[in-house]
Amino acid sequence: HANLPAAIRALHPVAVLATSGAVGTNYPNTTWAHGVKNVFVEATRGSPTTKRVLIGTSPFFPQSAVTCLTVHTDPQDCSLKYTPGSGYYGSTLSRDKQIASASHAKLVDTTKFFCYSNTCSPIIGNILVYSDIDHVTIAYSSFISKVFTSAVFAALK
Repeated sequence: HANLPAAIRALHPVAVLATSGAVGTNYPNTTWAHGVKNVFVEATRGSPTTKRVLIGTSPFFPQSAVTCLTVHTDPQDCSLKYTPGSGYYGSTLSRDKQIASASHAKLVDTTKFFCYSNTCSPIIGNILVYSDIDHVTIAYSSFISKVFTSAVFAALK
């Protein structure tokens, strides 16, 4: 980690993209936010035109979506419900906004790809979204690839 910022600077990047990180870190949100901000600051030091983009944290389920779906007849029984700004996932979404703001980065909010009305379903349409508690299936990744790419390009403008 100590060598990462200098290695990035040596590439003279047009943009630096970072993911916010797993919900299950053992660090308080403020510590995590400070660390991500420092990476952005150090990776773009001396290059004020380098754009900064933060990819928001995707949902993190309490158990494997596949395991849950095998024991429930209604897939929505396996959904993750959250309240913005509070609880496990809701506070992580607030952390993402804090990181983006403090880092002068544009946030690509990933909840729009996974959730609707503060509910994240393990199945969207007829596609299994998660292969475990937080990894997206290849099928769903392919399904959202164009809109996700468009969101990243929009953040770079």
